[in-house]
Formats: sequence, structure tokens, C-alpha cells
Amino acid sequence: MKFAKITLLLYLLLAIISFMAKVFGYNELLVFSRVPIALIMYAYYYAQSKKLNYTFTIVMLLSFLTDCFVFFNQNVIFSILSNFVIYVLFFLLEVKDRPKFIKSNINITSLVVLIFSVFFLYLNILFLFIEEHKDLSKPFMFYGLVISFCTVLATYNLIFRNNKYDFYYFLSISTFLITDTFYVINKYYFQFSIFIFGNFLIQIASYFFMVKFMLEKEKYQKENEIIL
Repeated sequence: MKFAKITLLLYLLLAIISFMAKVFGYNELLVFSRVPIALIMYAYYYAQSKKLNYTFTIVMLLSFLTDCFVFFNQNVIFSILSNFVIYVLFFLLEVKDRPKFIKSNINITSLVVLIFSVFFLYLNILFLFIEEHKDLSKPFMFYGLVISFCTVLATYNLIFRNNKYDFYYFLSISTFLITDTFYVINKYYFQFSIFIFGNFLIQIASYFFMVKFMLEKEKYQKENEIIL
């Protein structure tokens, strides 16, 4: 328990240091404080969970690699591939446990509106990205489809079940969607400081939400096993 508290405090400390380094332009300090955050949060997860979930382990290791690609390699294809695998695995972590759909006019309408809204947003982001990277249109199309499916699943679970871990799953997927959208806008169109720094903080927060989702999901499954 002490180790868990230490890792959580270290996460908060690195988050503050990396944000200040980002604001004031201390690039070396930014790299050394920002890149390890995913691994620190995985250590927090392991200290709390006391067991190894292989899928989630791969997700967190790929998150670390994605950060490395962002800071040490400017080729966007590596980040796309890494994030693509993360989103697929994150989708698989939750899709099997989705609640049963109860047919009713309200539920059907809600689901149709949800799917339409998500894919409308996806198509707009896809259009913005393809304008600048026509050579990557096909990879980004699959990438966008996966995050869209994750968004639909996260919102569906939150509406039709609304457990605590559904809430953190929804927050995790929301941070993925927001950071990807802001990345495209900031890098290829116009840069606003509030979006750049806000996006930076949201990326850091995403690791906390991902870990909380997994811990709450494991807790829920354990409690249900005891009840059964």
C-alpha cells in the first residue's frame, strides 16, 4: 500500500514538473519527466491489483512507447500504429462485458443518435487529417474506426449499465478522442496555447483514468464472484 501511494505521488509530481517544463520550454526536463509517467501509473496499478493482466500490461507498455515515439521520433506512422493497437486492446477489454440491449423506442433512438454523432465526428476529423496526409488515409481510416467503436461502446455501457468502471472507461476513451482531435488541429491547422496545454494535461490524466478503469473493473468482478 505504501508503494502504491509513493507511485501515485510520483505520478502527480512528474505531472506537475512536466507541465511546468512544457509551459516554460525546458525540453530536456520535459522529456525526462513526461515519458516515464505511463510506466509509473502501471506500477501503481500493479501495486493495487497484486496481479498481472497481460492485455492491460501491453496497453500500458504501448502507451509508454507511443510517448517515446512522440518525443524522439517525428514520423507520425509509428504513433498511429501504436495507438491503433492500444485502442483495439482497450476495446476488447470491455466489449465482452457489455450490458444486454433492451429493445425500446427510447433505447433504439438513443443508440442511433449515439452512433450517428460519433461517426459524424470521426468523418470530420478524418477529413482534416487526410488533407495533410493523403498517403496515410487508409491507415488513419482504420485507426479512426477503432476509436469510434470504442467511443460508441463506452457511451453505450455508461447509458445502459453505469457502473463505476464504466465511468472511468468512458473518461479514458474521451481523453483518447480529445487528444487525437487536438493533435490534428494543433499540428496541421492552428495552434492555441490553451488547447496545447489543455491537451497535454488531458494526455497525462488519461493514464490515471485507464488505471482506475482496470482497478474498478477487477474490483467489480471480484465482488460479483463472491456474491455468486
